[in-house]
Amino acid sequence: MKIDTNELQDRRYVMFLLGTKDAEISRCLEQSRKQLIVAGAKADTLPTKHEQKIKFILRLRDKALQVICKWLAENADFSGLPSVEEVLSEENHDKDNTSEPNAEGEELHKFWRAILAAYVRTPRSAAVEEYLKTKVPTVTAVNPAETAKASPPAPSTSAQEEPRATAATASCITSSKAIRLSATVVADPVELPVLAYRSHHLQSGQFFIDIVGLIQGDDLIELSAEEGTLLFPETGDATAFPGTGPTFNSSFDGLSIWRVKHGNREKKTQFIVDTWLAHVYDVFNVPHPSTDPDKVRAWIQKLYTPASNIYPVFHLTDGLLVKIASDTSDPRHADFDLPLHAYRAIHAIEWKGRTIIIKPLPAPDFKYDCAPPGTLVKRLFKQKSVVEGLPQITKNQLQVLAELAEQEADGKGIRQSTTRIASKLEEVFTSRDVLEEVFLEIMALPTVKSEINAAKARALEEHRKELAIEEKAVDALRIKKKSLEEEIERHKAANKREAADMAREIKKAFERASEESFKTLANVALLKPFLQPQQIEASNRNGETSTAPCPPVDRNASAGSQDIKATPRNIEWKGAPLLDVKGLNLALAKRCIVEGLSQCFMKAIVSAAASQGVVGLLGAQQKVVARSLAALLSGGVTCRVSITGDMFGPADLLNAPAIVATDSVTGMALGEFLGLQQAAGKPSIVILDGANRAPPESYIPELLAATQPSPSNEALAWTDRKGNVKLVQLLTPVIFLLCFSSGRSTFPLVPPLAWNLPIFDTDSKWHDMLDPEDDVPVSESFIDPSLWSSMAGRDQRFNLQLLSNLTPGSRSAAMRMKFAASRIDMDEADAELFSLAAYGYGRSKGAAVAEVLSVTSRQVTSHMQEYFRSADEAALSTIFDIHEGAAG
Repeated sequence: MKIDTNELQDRRYVMFLLGTKDAEISRCLEQSRKQLIVAGAKADTLPTKHEQKIKFILRLRDKALQVICKWLAENADFSGLPSVEEVLSEENHDKDNTSEPNAEGEELHKFWRAILAAYVRTPRSAAVEEYLKTKVPTVTAVNPAETAKASPPAPSTSAQEEPRATAATASCITSSKAIRLSATVVADPVELPVLAYRSHHLQSGQFFIDIVGLIQGDDLIELSAEEGTLLFPETGDATAFPGTGPTFNSSFDGLSIWRVKHGNREKKTQFIVDTWLAHVYDVFNVPHPSTDPDKVRAWIQKLYTPASNIYPVFHLTDGLLVKIASDTSDPRHADFDLPLHAYRAIHAIEWKGRTIIIKPLPAPDFKYDCAPPGTLVKRLFKQKSVVEGLPQITKNQLQVLAELAEQEADGKGIRQSTTRIASKLEEVFTSRDVLEEVFLEIMALPTVKSEINAAKARALEEHRKELAIEEKAVDALRIKKKSLEEEIERHKAANKREAADMAREIKKAFERASEESFKTLANVALLKPFLQPQQIEASNRNGETSTAPCPPVDRNASAGSQDIKATPRNIEWKGAPLLDVKGLNLALAKRCIVEGLSQCFMKAIVSAAASQGVVGLLGAQQKVVARSLAALLSGGVTCRVSITGDMFGPADLLNAPAIVATDSVTGMALGEFLGLQQAAGKPSIVILDGANRAPPESYIPELLAATQPSPSNEALAWTDRKGNVKLVQLLTPVIFLLCFSSGRSTFPLVPPLAWNLPIFDTDSKWHDMLDPEDDVPVSESFIDPSLWSSMAGRDQRFNLQLLSNLTPGSRSAAMRMKFAASRIDMDEADAELFSLAAYGYGRSKGAAVAEVLSVTSRQVTSHMQEYFRSADEAALSTIFDIHEGAAG
């Protein structure tokens, strides 16, 4: 509660404040309101806070005040209270109360309630009238410069010599007890030094201090919780704003001396911290005199147990007090090379079982040296650097050093250092002289000399033997080295002869190929295993070992003026993900309208790709279909690789240069592109131009295995041109589009691989094809991996009559494609027809399939019949070689 300290000198105010309770006064005012109004009081609106209610009562005229007194006399419970004569006696009123704070608060309440009981009764006691007319004695604010320091609970130490460091009570300490505030209060504390703990840190830097006592001169006035609330309304603490003191330094959380000022009376916390003044020091006994500095230092370092935020001063047995030069709560790790501060007398206070110093420590009376002996030697030589000759120092030199130290002493403990080091070095050099004399006598003995000479002879002989063994080992290594060099020369000559023979054979092979008119690349490519090692060796000699991707090229730049850009580590993506079938079908429909493609045909290609990941394309519209699939499924990103006749496996394919097209064009190896896409978790469209310009069975089976939708450990391994082995495991969707070519330098698809590939003719016409429309808004998108995986994995029941037109090897693939088509809402009958078209086109007999389709009444039937009839054209003979085992 907020208390107006100007009212505290009125004992009637204190009587009503401490002798009543808020609920009791509230009930009194409510029940007496009418009588108060009749008596002339303005009681229409009653105050709400306790101290305001007390002020309201004290301002009432005598007639209205008698109404309050009458109500209290009739309704308040004054039983169990001492008599007014007893509470006003000299020994009870002015005694030094040392009880606990909570007990004292209850005693104060009984004291003032007993006076209130005598005050409200009629007739009123003359002693009470006289007592209430006098003013309350005050405690004045002290000078902040005379405040002191403090700390939390006293630490304990454990050791053999001294099990506990106790509070010092020697005669050199002027000691007194903390004073209780008792019934006195501060009249108007504007500025006060207080004993407090810091608490309640806020992020803004603001914090609060819990006040436990006042500093007045050499005295500490202890406050109970009730007294703190009374003196520092209304929470018994004070607040500090950022910048007032050390905000976030935990070393200032202990008991300290702060200066507070009275601030805004309307705030909950009325007092504001002005500044932090000092720490408190605790005094501890050390069981050693100042004449034994080594034991004093050892006790502080090893036997004293520090506590957080306890700042110790050590009291020696001969009355001297010493303190570490720096302010530290852990003196065990202090720098004892520096002299300690020494004091002959200090005033201290006994407070809660501790002996504390609450005044700032003055300048030390002198410096007390307890440094280790090694430090003393260093300190002596720093005083006069002209002294040399260590470690061959003599006793005479030691005496000179001692005298020099006495003359050069500057009050920093050098005299103590001289006395201590003189005695230490005296002992050391006395022992050294004795040892040297004994050693010389031992060395002079004849038996010792003979033993030493014999040991020398034995060591010399062993050394000679070891040297001879090492020389023999070196000779053997020299012979072996010569033999190896001769063998290397023989191998070099043999390699040169083999290289010359190989070059002659290669030349003859080229000449025979020219004479026999072997002009196709497929035949000449057989020489690659012989040519490649020499080409790589020549490339390495010329420094051409880099496999860095080509820089991207801006598609919109004019020819001859394109800027070279650095290859990006990640490929730029755009577009929205396709998370469900509805979104996929909507995006596919828009894309088909813009490109003028058949929706059923594009759904069939997507279903085939989802079922096994490798799809063949024929016809002039290959690029349009591939571009549309990339815009639909991979955010418009395509990777195009040209197949050449010297590719004999997936490693050659992954090492091949690829063109990656987004908004710009970038060159890199196919394996690098797939690695980037897999790392980014994005789908990929890979277009293999001229897929049949290399033997299809040399790389397509590995692509089929790696793109299987079911979980597997299949992966693609390859070696780049630097010789680094790389591994790519296709975990996100990857679609390989095989764009077949026709011509003499191609390889045909043969069974069983020919039956396992879904192949589509992009030039075919379908019932739902429309003219392209450019004004339809459409953007790039990419398939979500979870949606893609939900489209594959199971066979689905198939029309047996249609299924009979496929070979057993392709029937299971067609059934999986039908399942994928049904997942994207394709009609079941249309799904069967397009699955038959994917795995039967160019391989099943077109006339037989057309006859089977004649019994169906689907809208697509006539187009499907024409699709299969066109497959009988001679152009397909260069794509397929399936003379054996054709279906139908």
